[in-house]
Amino acid sequence: WNYNFMGIKHKADMEYKLVVDNPIDFYHEFHRRSHHLNFAESLAPSSNSLAADQREGTTIADREDVLA
Repeated sequence: WNYNFMGIKHKADMEYKLVVDNPIDFYHEFHRRSHHLNFAESLAPSSNSLAADQREGTTIADREDVLA
């Protein structure tokens, strides 16, 4: 839905909360919670996939060694 079509929802006499403080960094976890959680989960070692790779005899890093 396009919020531009909803019209103005504020008035001059509205009350609101304002806190004067130093802003937090742009890359702070508070701004990008899902990004940090997904990144942390991707770095977590997975014992199931590692054990499966070792049983099948595959290498963990699938890169070609062109200098060998």
